[in-house]
Amino acid sequence: MTNALPSFLEKDLRFIFFGGKGGVRKTTSAVASALYLAEQNPNKKILLVSTDPAHSVGDSLDQQIGDRVVPVQGIANLFAREADAERLLVDFKRQYRESIDEIFKSFLSGGGVKVEFDQEVMERLPNLSPPGIDEVMALIEVMELMEGQEFDIFVLDNAPTGHLLRFLEMPDIARDWLGAAMKVLLKYRGMVRLGAVAGLVMKYSKQVRKLQKQLLDADGTEIIIVTIPEEMGVVKMKRLLQALSRFKIACRQIVINMVTPPNDCSFCSMKRDEEQRYVREVIAQYPDYRVGCVPRLPHPIRGLKKLLEFRQILYSAQVGDSDD
Repeated sequence: MTNALPSFLEKDLRFIFFGGKGGVRKTTSAVASALYLAEQNPNKKILLVSTDPAHSVGDSLDQQIGDRVVPVQGIANLFAREADAERLLVDFKRQYRESIDEIFKSFLSGGGVKVEFDQEVMERLPNLSPPGIDEVMALIEVMELMEGQEFDIFVLDNAPTGHLLRFLEMPDIARDWLGAAMKVLLKYRGMVRLGAVAGLVMKYSKQVRKLQKQLLDADGTEIIIVTIPEEMGVVKMKRLLQALSRFKIACRQIVINMVTPPNDCSFCSMKRDEEQRYVREVIAQYPDYRVGCVPRLPHPIRGLKKLLEFRQILYSAQVGDSDD
């Protein structure tokens, strides 16, 4: 038997994503891991960020978080933020429209240039933003925080599997979307000042490229998959692992939460036997991954005390069935 999870701390990672379907204690695992990292790296500043629209980091910590960086109470080097991805997209659209209005007002005042079609295209582009672009905007803000070098390690609690799969496809789609705007703008270079809107589009295009590069950096980024020993949990886990492999994003860890521990209850024993089939299946199908099994607990995990207890369990998690 060997410890299951701390291997991801052996590398100098900057980004650690937690992914999995809803209801698998993904957020709890992310928060507990941020606490573990803060303990193991007292001289580093850790930022825990939620990009899940249904934020629960604050609920997990039993502390008000919201859309700004705040210190986690009781942990000197740990900070948290629940990024408002929708607000970030609204802000981008507002800045974009203000800049577009300035450009086409200058044409209208000068007269003589037919720009009605391009104006309509440019005005409609923000409304044609692909689903998931808001989550990209949230990650772009995280990238900017990374560039500011205020924080050393970022732990990200991502949206459930479906959202995360969509997000993984987004960098290329986002670049195409931003590129479409830039192509129309470039038709008018030299005829009108494009500074504000061109700068805005270029800024986000560059940040999307940086985000894509960071996701592909196996030495600096890793996604940890969280699941439960049930059919739908394992099915969604496999789908996410296939996508990560396709996108060439590093993933070497799987956490199986809420495993029924050995006991004298006949019903619980039957449930455990069923769960262990899924545990063995995951271990057999993914021999190159480290698989940590975390027992089902009899109480909610909320507040710093309970989270620290869960952290202790998570980072002494064992591979496979403890009965074997």
